[in-house]
Amino acid sequence: MNFLVTGCGRSGTNYVADRLKSSGVNCGHERVFSVTGPLDNADDFEGDASWFAAPFISARYSRLKVLHIVREPREVVDSFHRIGLCSDRRFRHFSGGKNVASTIFRFNLNFPKIRDRLDYVNAHRQLLAEYTTCWEVPDEFNRLCEYWYQWNKLIENNVKQSYCSYLRVRLDEIDDCWVEIENFLETDKKVIAGHPTNKKTRYKAMRKFSQTLPDKVVNLAKKYGLEGCDN
Repeated sequence: MNFLVTGCGRSGTNYVADRLKSSGVNCGHERVFSVTGPLDNADDFEGDASWFAAPFISARYSRLKVLHIVREPREVVDSFHRIGLCSDRRFRHFSGGKNVASTIFRFNLNFPKIRDRLDYVNAHRQLLAEYTTCWEVPDEFNRLCEYWYQWNKLIENNVKQSYCSYLRVRLDEIDDCWVEIENFLETDKKVIAGHPTNKKTRYKAMRKFSQTLPDKVVNLAKKYGLEGCDN
């Protein structure tokens, strides 16, 4: 594996993987780095796009090119609020905020499928518990803010310690940066631009948070050039 596309969840890793695959680049999406950790299949892909990879960027991957996608913190917070990533009620993540019984009926979930879905939800919570302190925060909004801040810092710090090559791109500018990305990834394929779309359409719409973003989140977002995050 030659490159990794990562960032916070809900920041466009799936979109980048889709664009690269559509252009002939052998890029997986969460195929090498899954929610339960790295899999032993890195040689099967030119690259992988996965937010789950952040804790595992290490000297083991010292020749890896890391493309760090960053998105406005409030957009990430609102998106994960809709999904229920840091909800007090893990069944909100299981059902996408909808009635649990109706979700089981709608998707014809038998017991093994219910168990697999709960395992998937719990794996997300375990990942955040192991590599962030967001579960020490009492409310969902600030948990998600901590997640955005700590996950992006985790990527930066792990890249520095592993001496990987590094390029950071904002999601809102990515379709203007494909030539730079192609050169960074050293691919001879011409990437065909598209338009990022929401692929988590089954989740229930939620009222957006009105709280003020913490100063450290605003400051890091400004460092990334995400000027729309001012409170």
